[in-house]
Amino acid sequence: MLDQLEQLWQIPVNLSARGERWADLWWALNRLRFRRRVLEKHVGEYSGSAVSVVTVGRTKHALPFCEDVLGELRFAGRAEPNNSSTPLDLGQLAADLVVAEIQPRQADAFRDAGWIILPGWIRWRADLPQAATQMSRSLKSDLNKVQAYGYECKRGFQREDWHEFWQTMVEPYTVERFAEWAWVPAWMLRRVFEQFGVLHFVYRDRRRVAGFAALCARERGWFPVLGILPEPELRRQGIVAAIYRFTFDWARDQGLTSIDLGRSEAFLSDGVGQYKKKWGLEPMADPMSHLLALRVGAGAAAAFKDEPLRVLTRSGLQVYAGNRDWRH
Repeated sequence: MLDQLEQLWQIPVNLSARGERWADLWWALNRLRFRRRVLEKHVGEYSGSAVSVVTVGRTKHALPFCEDVLGELRFAGRAEPNNSSTPLDLGQLAADLVVAEIQPRQADAFRDAGWIILPGWIRWRADLPQAATQMSRSLKSDLNKVQAYGYECKRGFQREDWHEFWQTMVEPYTVERFAEWAWVPAWMLRRVFEQFGVLHFVYRDRRRVAGFAALCARERGWFPVLGILPEPELRRQGIVAAIYRFTFDWARDQGLTSIDLGRSEAFLSDGVGQYKKKWGLEPMADPMSHLLALRVGAGAAAAFKDEPLRVLTRSGLQVYAGNRDWRH
């Protein structure tokens, strides 16, 4: 139930002019989630050397991040529960890499103690109409495919249209693309989309092959979900570019001045983020994202040179690549 409420809460966060206040209220209401802190020890390897890791907080957030950086980790035991969450106390944990889930209100204290603050997700937004006007060679190639394969865009209005979108496009695509980390709107958020949202289908040869949905308020648009039929050749034939092109075209026609096209991971190598950047979208801090505080020792720093991250500083997002002279 809490996960469904969190999805609904993203509506005012992403569409309201006071989105950050809504996010602050969310975190204030969820402080109980941080009372019990699980400490786990893991061992990994990088460049032939062992790397010790301690994760603090919910394993579903900390462990996947560590394995993205270091590869598969071996569980080495659970430490004594520690309800303290101060940088000083957690800084006494002996490990090459300590990853602790924290609340946003704790971020400055951890920065002051030398920790790096990692957002679990990055949002991608664009101001219209100027976004995506400077096209790279790669983007021009993608758009040539859209034209060559004759994609078209039409609205969907009926409840049956929404059912087709969720069941045949969104669920298969997200599960195939992101596996166990797939983000699929729960039934409560789906009902909001069906009642207040706008549904578009992408057609090819008079057949629906993909779709995307939006919620709009005033001049803002939120486009967090898209779906594609589970036919691998469609992605090779420019279907994702068709969705993005029709999204931008429709948003401009509606007079929207700001659009949000969803999230990506914080890694610079993340393919979703790279594709969004190609369309002129800008990375932004996500106020609804969980935060991880990283204490990176010499034994783990080299791994971040190969997997640089967008991290959250007082002045916004910056790139961290294992630099010893890092400033927060």
